[in-house]
Amino acid sequence: MRRSPGVFGAANLPGLMRRDFVQNSNDSYWLANPAERLEGFSSIIGTDENRAQGFRTRLGLRQIQDRDAGVDALPGAGFDRRWLQDVLFGNRHYSAEIMLPGALRLCASTPPDVVIGEQTVNVANACQVLRDWDGRNDVASVGAHVWGELWRRVSGAPTAGSGLPSVTNVLYAVPFDPADPVNTPRELNLASAEVATRVMGELAYTVKFFADAGIALTARWGDVQFEVRNGERIPIHGGSGTSGVYNAITTAPRVQDGGFTPVVAGSSYIQAVTFRRRGPEAHAIVTYSQSSDPANPHFADMTGLYSRERWITLPYNQGDISSDPNFVSFRLRERN
Repeated sequence: MRRSPGVFGAANLPGLMRRDFVQNSNDSYWLANPAERLEGFSSIIGTDENRAQGFRTRLGLRQIQDRDAGVDALPGAGFDRRWLQDVLFGNRHYSAEIMLPGALRLCASTPPDVVIGEQTVNVANACQVLRDWDGRNDVASVGAHVWGELWRRVSGAPTAGSGLPSVTNVLYAVPFDPADPVNTPRELNLASAEVATRVMGELAYTVKFFADAGIALTARWGDVQFEVRNGERIPIHGGSGTSGVYNAITTAPRVQDGGFTPVVAGSSYIQAVTFRRRGPEAHAIVTYSQSSDPANPHFADMTGLYSRERWITLPYNQGDISSDPNFVSFRLRERN
């Protein structure tokens, strides 16, 4: 077989083997491990070398670093299957970790009555909700929707027709540094009057958005983000990967049925695996359940388990498989 010009062989592809860790969180290969960066590859493989990484990738690396330093407040020590499960369902919100403190300082130093268009909006309650929020996207978290909507607006183009300034080039107090890609860029640039105006203006639009949608600022996240199955509203934890939630969940873009629903993308088939002497040990969940038929008993069962942060133990050994009460064996014979 003749090799076609331009086809890449395995030697041209990035790869890394280490004794500490390698990871990927949906950006490309560059920071599989920041201590040994993969660089110099063709742009056909990826284009993020020496560029700012997504918040989800940065949180993935921070979670590893926090575990290694013993500061993640999760049970046990070291890296194991249980840690993988706990860190995913920890539902940390990274954009809030590095950007919310600045927004709260603005709340404390700026009059709460903000004029947007010809309307004055009081943002005091929104500021209080953000102060009290636990910084996570658990179903019981109060404030996740307020921050999520605010950050979506601040980090993108100004709200249409608002006249608010674009702050793309001045948003961060600490700009991206290729020498420290895990921790940069970060922090609101409060020295910029444009950033302060933009943040407070978008906070007012956030308050108006939820008021118009009939969603309380003090609503629990699971009452705002949910999946409806056979008339039952199933609260869904997790959130926007772009905003820095590792347990990524994407819903339809418009509010309907009083919240963000249905779920259209994100965490789907999840598996945490370790290897024991007796063989693989795997726990998994199918977030969207095993059947698309509303009449099927498996139409919503695993979605409910996911909502409650439960897992299924997967049978790998023959004894585990054959002992399943639903196990059925078929023997195929050659037809004469």
